[in-house]
Amino acid sequence: MDTALPLGVGFDVVVTGGGDGAGAVLADLDQVQLGRCGPLIIDPDIGWHYWLVPPGTAGLWQHDYGVCVGRPRLLTIPPTHRDRPDGTGRPYWARPCGDRLVPPSALRRSLHQFQPLPTPHRALTSHLNAPRKAPSRTRPYTHGAWLPDTLPSREERR
Repeated sequence: MDTALPLGVGFDVVVTGGGDGAGAVLADLDQVQLGRCGPLIIDPDIGWHYWLVPPGTAGLWQHDYGVCVGRPRLLTIPPTHRDRPDGTGRPYWARPCGDRLVPPSALRRSLHQFQPLPTPHRALTSHLNAPRKAPSRTRPYTHGAWLPDTLPSREERR
């Protein structure tokens, strides 16, 4: 079962494109972190990567190829056993949570070097700057790592 967690407590999240360059970023961070990158959720349906970074990173982050989101947003994470694509398009753990987070400085450098596309800035910025609406309890969960009432739905991103 997917679980909603508050950002800014145990981690913030950097959202990047999952297209060209994303695999190279992951391979680079695997090397930087001695064989295993910190936690990474991949959403194959949306095409975004969610890199879990230390809390507070959102207040310091600015980058052309990734958006960092923290408090007061929520992130819905997949169950720990979903560690590979299952053919449904649901998010999965490409690198599980463990004893480390992704180091922001290494992620920043790798994003600059490999420039994964598409960048999520426009979709996230337009939604985060929109007026807040009351959460809908009847709207079903849509695939994607984000809670629908917190960050854009699929329709809003298109």
